[in-house]
Amino acid sequence: MTNAHDHRADLTASFEPMRHFMILQSESDVRVLIRRLLLSCLLIALIAQLVQSQDSEINEIQVGDYVRFELRGNTYQGPVIQATTNGRLLIVDVSVDDRKSRRQVKREACVRLTPAEMNSVFKPVPPASKSEPIELTMPTLAEPGEGEEIALTNEQLPSVDVSSPTVLDWSGFQAGKRRINKVPFDADPDLPYVLDISTGTVVYSVASDHSTDIFVSTDRPSDYRLVRIKNHTVRIADTLPQHGVALGLIRDETDHDKGLCVITGLSTGQPRVASAWSLPKQKVRPLYCHYRRLLPDGSVVCVYENTLRVFDGRDGRLCWHCPVPAFFEPAVSQGGRWLAIAANGRLFVVEASTGRCAGSIPNLGKETMQPCFSPDGKMLAVYGENRMVITRINDGRVVLDHQANVDLAPFGGESLWTAPAVLVTPGGYLMDLRKNMLVWKYQLPADVNEWMGAPESGWIPIINDDWLSFVRIPHQDVTQLSAAVDQNALVAIQAGDSLRIEVEIKDDVRGDVDAFKANLTKALESSGYRQDISAEALLKAEVVRAAERTDHYINFGTGKTESITYRPFGARVTVVHRGEELWSANQAGNLNYHIAGGLQRAAKQLEQPPANLFQTMQLPRRFLSKKFQNGLGKSSVSIDGVK
Repeated sequence: MTNAHDHRADLTASFEPMRHFMILQSESDVRVLIRRLLLSCLLIALIAQLVQSQDSEINEIQVGDYVRFELRGNTYQGPVIQATTNGRLLIVDVSVDDRKSRRQVKREACVRLTPAEMNSVFKPVPPASKSEPIELTMPTLAEPGEGEEIALTNEQLPSVDVSSPTVLDWSGFQAGKRRINKVPFDADPDLPYVLDISTGTVVYSVASDHSTDIFVSTDRPSDYRLVRIKNHTVRIADTLPQHGVALGLIRDETDHDKGLCVITGLSTGQPRVASAWSLPKQKVRPLYCHYRRLLPDGSVVCVYENTLRVFDGRDGRLCWHCPVPAFFEPAVSQGGRWLAIAANGRLFVVEASTGRCAGSIPNLGKETMQPCFSPDGKMLAVYGENRMVITRINDGRVVLDHQANVDLAPFGGESLWTAPAVLVTPGGYLMDLRKNMLVWKYQLPADVNEWMGAPESGWIPIINDDWLSFVRIPHQDVTQLSAAVDQNALVAIQAGDSLRIEVEIKDDVRGDVDAFKANLTKALESSGYRQDISAEALLKAEVVRAAERTDHYINFGTGKTESITYRPFGARVTVVHRGEELWSANQAGNLNYHIAGGLQRAAKQLEQPPANLFQTMQLPRRFLSKKFQNGLGKSSVSIDGVK
């Protein structure tokens, strides 16, 4: 059975930031003042009569207060917000569906206020606590359809302006430590998401016994609202802080993912499941949707089964999909219009709602790691083990190439790029992009890696059995941290210095040592260094037999899957200065994604290194001293903040 009411229009309205605002003007002379008082009394009496006739409940308002109340009845359902300020009565009609009810409130000529004008005079107060849960019904999961498969082939530089003017202002967001509420008390709460920036309202879910409790909590103790979904396990997976809309991940009886839902009205006190749909899958094994993101236009981005899928959050329809590398997660630009997707050695810039590919730039990082847009949308950062590369989108120019002695993103996850020159890697390393150095290390909780939220804000959630809080990083001014460095001791080796070269071949690998030395000399010179047999600094290369590996391929002639096991060559290059290893890079032979010819022949060729090994290697333009490579200090991030 289906509900006859079309909720699509309701959900579409919930994604729109503009509403209708009405203001009643006042005059200054005495006669008009008396008339205005009489009119106000009449208006209050009419509203009271309307509420009484509909068996509704209204909270009293006082001059100068901002109060939210609700009218509930047969002819009108939706929050109405009134405020009196500077002698003016402001009436905000949140729901625009019922024209008759709006006429009952609208008694004078009105003007519409822009969102900026509204924000200058109106700031809503969160609803009061409610002890009785609001129960929601989960509709039958819709089938999303097949959608369009997108081929990422455009290797031209993006021809559009990727930057977005829609940037949320998090400067006023305050989130101190607060006690959590949960029913039952032995269940584990999920990580919280921000629901309203201006009021500090957050939402988190607690699932138990095939039902879900969703808590909407403000920064005031004991002020929360409980929403309950019976007979379904749902995890809050993302929110739109400017709209009060949440994305829910629906789990099956074995605690695996099976669908998604969009819940609206959480911040207004009238929540409902506006849409719900199943997740299509191609494999028999249980499904794990490791990436899910709700965008401001209502699109929902998911990644699972090595496929990126974009759904229409209003009805669950699958819009488009494309294959992606295993464990890959896309980057989302501020404003949510553009995605950065890694494929075939490039980063493709794709419009999220349509799947239109605007172009691509070379991907110098590792395809399985997650890229990240800069705050202005003009650059992309990508990580590959100990390397971070930042590329300008409009011309493909590399503006920063940092190679560290630590894994910058060992478990994937979001980067926190909170300012043009300040970036926190998924591994918790704070990078000063102007100085091209790591200045601090944050020990982050392990579960934060799975949190999507709003990485551009810098706020990360922490939760345990009793408390939750949001902690902002970086916690100190990066410029002050960097200024404290002894610049004379900061750099050990930099472009213009000399290094001596050593090459060692091990195991049963065959190769020409002199040819490898010549290739390393070219690599040194192209990076700005010189080769000198008497230099103190050492560039050492080892060529060895790598570990055995097995790859699987589909034969397009027979359609069958074939496997190949082989031991390719491996190479490790290190830079050593005064007995300390300053830098290292590893390389191993890998079979291509597409092989023309026999697998055995291709694998055999990888057992020995090519003659041009090391020739195209790039070295950092400088090597920091050992004590400065992992930052100037470290902090742990916990429920109590940064220590």
